[in-house]
Amino acid sequence: MSQISVPQFGLLGLETKQETKLFDILEQCHPTHFDRLWLAGYLLNRFGKDVALVWELVDRYNKWEDYNPSATYVQIKSVLRSMGRSGHGLGETFNNFVHMSFDNALALFEEAYNKAEAISEPK
Repeated sequence: MSQISVPQFGLLGLETKQETKLFDILEQCHPTHFDRLWLAGYLLNRFGKDVALVWELVDRYNKWEDYNPSATYVQIKSVLRSMGRSGHGLGETFNNFVHMSFDNALALFEEAYNKAEAISEPK
């Protein structure tokens, strides 16, 4: 398995370290439960707490050997509930994605994912 590398600027406009972590978790065969929860929370914050969108992104791009779509959906909803109880809201840096349409968000993520894969492929 090759790790996806992200250029310094970040393809989704995320902090480079977070974006690299996001793509690496999706690429792993067996990410930890903690990594999956982090991924769900980060995507929920980034894309306006849209459970359906976050599930769609994970469903389309994960390479997890033990992936279970319905369990993932339940866990994403659980992370969202937990975020509400803990008081974590949308930070200022996330506001540019909150009003993005579902299709536009998917297109943005797909473009970033494809660019990250292209950067990672050996020449």
